[in-house]
Amino acid sequence: MKTLRENLSNKFKDWILDSTSHGFPKIIKNEKFSLKLIWIIGVVLSISCCCYFIINTIINFTKFEVTTLVRHKTQIPLKFPVISICHNEMFLSAQGHEFRNQFLESFSIVNIFNDSFLTSIQKSDSQASLNVDFFDYLSRLKSYNQNFTNGIKKSFGFNLESYMISCFIESVDCDINNFIWYYERFFGNCYLFNTGKSRNGTKCTILEQTSVGQYSGIRMEFLSKTNDQVNDLSVAKGIHIALFDQNSNVNPFRGIDLSTKHLTNIIVRKRVTKKIPYPYSECEEDHSKFLSSEVYQATKENGVSYSQNLCFELCYQSFLFSNCNCSDPSKPTFKSTPFCNSNLEIFCLGQSYTEFYAKLNINKKCENDCPLECERTEYNFRVSLTDYPTDLRAKSLILLNKIHLKSISFMIHWNMWKFKIDYQPCNKQKKYQKGGICQSLSSEGPKHVLAAQKLRCGFGAKS
Repeated sequence: MKTLRENLSNKFKDWILDSTSHGFPKIIKNEKFSLKLIWIIGVVLSISCCCYFIINTIINFTKFEVTTLVRHKTQIPLKFPVISICHNEMFLSAQGHEFRNQFLESFSIVNIFNDSFLTSIQKSDSQASLNVDFFDYLSRLKSYNQNFTNGIKKSFGFNLESYMISCFIESVDCDINNFIWYYERFFGNCYLFNTGKSRNGTKCTILEQTSVGQYSGIRMEFLSKTNDQVNDLSVAKGIHIALFDQNSNVNPFRGIDLSTKHLTNIIVRKRVTKKIPYPYSECEEDHSKFLSSEVYQATKENGVSYSQNLCFELCYQSFLFSNCNCSDPSKPTFKSTPFCNSNLEIFCLGQSYTEFYAKLNINKKCENDCPLECERTEYNFRVSLTDYPTDLRAKSLILLNKIHLKSISFMIHWNMWKFKIDYQPCNKQKKYQKGGICQSLSSEGPKHVLAAQKLRCGFGAKS
């Protein structure tokens, strides 16, 4: 009578012999030891390869890698972005010059380059140059005095009609009523164009482009106004423009400086970036855990749509308020905190600004308030320059009484058009979708099949 061990052994041998995995039956059937050994080695190598691919695929899957898919899509027509137009210098008029002189008097500053107050904000080996930056920055802050009306702020610079010589959309004149004045926190008097609204708040058509070429986009000519005072305190010259989407906020620091005596060609491409949420990237689609944050709520209130860059500025305002009990008037408003206006508050502001932006890790400091958005629209551009104006162009403008001969050296002409009538969506996709492990194994496995063993991940089913 057979024992239980013998019964189990015989059933196991029968199962192996009937298995669709060819290696194990060959080991049992072959009587020669040498052939058994060859099949044993083949089976062990096959199982080892299979285990390696399984483990390697699981490790790759848990890395949460993504594949970037960039497409160039033709879109006709394609909307032009919003254009922000500013002078690089905030204080251009006689009133602006006088305001800066009053600022110097209020801090008893006689010599900007070695003034003790400006030097005390931060020491530097290039102190004279840094002091000019501090003087420029602090005087701009002072222009945000809460008692200043828009009329006073406008008096620091010039209105658009006084320095814009011409504006064309293809060959059609721009409507001056579609240029909307706003007071930018760094550049002062600025104008927005192509927002979809006019000066009186009524809706207007957003400009679109349907062709490309030298005369197909937007063309503008400017006079770069300068301060006529003897003791000119200007820190920058020229025109500054920024491009942004109608559904986002203007960020002037992603703009372009236009130099005088040049024609500037700007080639624009719209770029839409979409990322996959955590853990595949640092962006977060669900912001529910940030709803209790005052900084996050202030960001939603200040912007058309959420932006981490805007949130970082409000995070700085929160940091400044905790240190100085006031807010930076050059940044978006946070709560109803008063602006830093007194000499002591401005000194505290200068030190806090340096600490926050130069010493702290902003991502770490604001990680509980400012998640990274998963979708962002930006405008990439290329810039080329050529001398301007030619004699012919200058004579035409003089005859039209647009400029005087002495103004030619301050002229600026710029063109903007789409390099192609397309936009560039940049999508981040999961490298491994659902079922990606099995798909990866099925694609990798056949490349490593041994001649003597048909590789299968598993021992096969009994036929």
